[in-house]
Amino acid sequence: MTADSLKDQLVTLLIDKLEVSGEVTPNTPFTELELDSLVLLEFSVLIEQRYSVEIPEEDLLDAGDIAGVASLLLARQDSATTRA
Repeated sequence: MTADSLKDQLVTLLIDKLEVSGEVTPNTPFTELELDSLVLLEFSVLIEQRYSVEIPEEDLLDAGDIAGVASLLLARQDSATTRA
């Protein structure tokens, strides 16, 4: 999976599954989207269900945007693959 396709998938998750409105791009800061803790928690659960990687909501906030989450997700997938 490429980073760009992952970013697109994550944007789609936010828009379609969590009904986040506004202009959602991979580089839109989460603060501009006004995501509350419940949405971040639900996003974390969706990511874990879909990609089998746990990313707590605090880490999502630290990532700052979809591009950051995609990088974090890819790094954690690589780490899990290396350990397996």
